[in-house]
Amino acid sequence: IVYLDISEQEKWTKLPGEVGAFVRSLPYNHFARKNMGFLYAILRGAQFVFDFDDDNFVMKDSIGGSVELIPNVQQLDNVWHAEVDAHIFNHHPLMGPSIDSSWPRGFPLDMLQDERTRGRVISTQNVPIERVGVIQFCANENPDVDAVHRLTKPLPINFASSSTILVPSNAVAPYNAQATVHHYPALFATLLPITVQSRVSDIWRAYYAAPLFRDLGLSLVFAPPKIVQHRAAHNYLGDMKAEADLYFKSGKLTEFVQSWKGKVSSLPGRMEELWIDLYERGYHEVEDVQLIQHWLGALAQIQYQFPLNFAK
Repeated sequence: IVYLDISEQEKWTKLPGEVGAFVRSLPYNHFARKNMGFLYAILRGAQFVFDFDDDNFVMKDSIGGSVELIPNVQQLDNVWHAEVDAHIFNHHPLMGPSIDSSWPRGFPLDMLQDERTRGRVISTQNVPIERVGVIQFCANENPDVDAVHRLTKPLPINFASSSTILVPSNAVAPYNAQATVHHYPALFATLLPITVQSRVSDIWRAYYAAPLFRDLGLSLVFAPPKIVQHRAAHNYLGDMKAEADLYFKSGKLTEFVQSWKGKVSSLPGRMEELWIDLYERGYHEVEDVQLIQHWLGALAQIQYQFPLNFAK
């Protein structure tokens, strides 16, 4: 285990080039400070990054050990391929929640009653691991839902499905920073924006990644629970205030990213282009444009291998 304490982090601010500039741009006491951890993991050659929260507990296997989270396989077997007739996908119904009408944090509230977003399984296929960008595990007991959900629906919530679901390419879906595995080709998209609330930052990251994953042919999958969440005490009304952008902006944001077409031919250039477009539409501030520029420069400096080919 490597712990980057404040004194070590301060050393990084003095590094030359874009690495030092990137670390200097990260605010203290903000969820997105963990961006430094992502950069460190990539520098150390990580092939997978497991992004999780401090109140997530890994489930035990039949002999009392922790279940495996990082895939050590060439493919994911028997994956449900979903079909959806909307631009956004709510994976909860297909994962068999123990309560009705559940949704994940970041799902647009104005789409909750739209049954088209719930999708249906059309086939079961194997998915090569090189096509998988992100694996989001569901969490049992107190999963990551928004304050409206917590104020209006009972807990605990458990998911009965034992199947993994592939998000269809014609739709986006919110994934979070709790029990999420990022594969090497998708590590460029671990970056969390810094000018939005912490309870918005990871959801914006997911939506920002969607058009880039689509262009690269990378997939998002939702997997059965391997995590139990014993959530630390929260003020639900405080959470609701912090989640305001999720309630009032996510609908239009999901429409925008699903229809967005980049013009730049390189992935770093296209990612910068996207973040500038999102700034111009009010989804984050100019400091996040500067952040993405430093991030892309830092990734190049540490010789991260960006995916080269956009899907046809």
